[in-house]
Amino acid sequence: MKAPFHGSLFICCGLLILIATALSGCEKSTPSDTTAPDPPVLLPPPPDNAWDETGTDAVAEADWIRVTWLSNQEDDLRGYKIYRSSPPLYLDTLLAVRTVGSAGADTLFEDSAVQLGVRYTYTVTAFDRSGNESGRSAQTDYLLISKLGAENLTSPRGTIPGRQPVFIWTSTGESIENYVRVYDSEQDRTVWVSNGQDPFSSPHELIYNDDGTAADSLLLPGREYWWRVDRSGSELRSGSESNWVSFTVEN
Repeated sequence: MKAPFHGSLFICCGLLILIATALSGCEKSTPSDTTAPDPPVLLPPPPDNAWDETGTDAVAEADWIRVTWLSNQEDDLRGYKIYRSSPPLYLDTLLAVRTVGSAGADTLFEDSAVQLGVRYTYTVTAFDRSGNESGRSAQTDYLLISKLGAENLTSPRGTIPGRQPVFIWTSTGESIENYVRVYDSEQDRTVWVSNGQDPFSSPHELIYNDDGTAADSLLLPGREYWWRVDRSGSELRSGSESNWVSFTVEN
């Protein structure tokens, strides 16, 4: 009378194995995520006299080009791929990969492998954790011209007595216009961007806030400031930014 019991147990075990196998097969046949992220939105070069410099632009600290874009909002976003092309062949090549969460790298890339006088064109894609890659963003481009070194920015430097200094610098005629930019390091803000200055009348002299557009009509005593000269090139979306020079207004 025990044999039927063992047979039933054998049949039940077999059925369980078949069910488990079937369920496993169903899991394997479930399609994976195939939805790609939206293409990123690149920020175009800002105007030469813009107070907010967000966008594709020159970099003051080196002869580099900065590319920025808006952050994608997909929950499974993994990162971005930056592509670049340049003359004479205009081959579209993968320049860099940026993973979301990397310090300072989520929506910004600084291209250090550039040459003066060459126009570089950039596009960016987004990719998710499943490996899906978006279509290309719209293009943005930029051309660097030679920048002014810190030695070209003569004054002000160190500690100065007045609250309305005269900025003095030397330059060549390679650019169309020069712009003086003054930055308040303590409050992390731009306090003045001058009107465009003729690059051919070197050396240049320009009094602070001569056009009345500065955030502070007079600079603040005891405050450290930084200044530089931005150069606008003869072609659209071209230019350079000088190195920064610091000075402090005397108390």
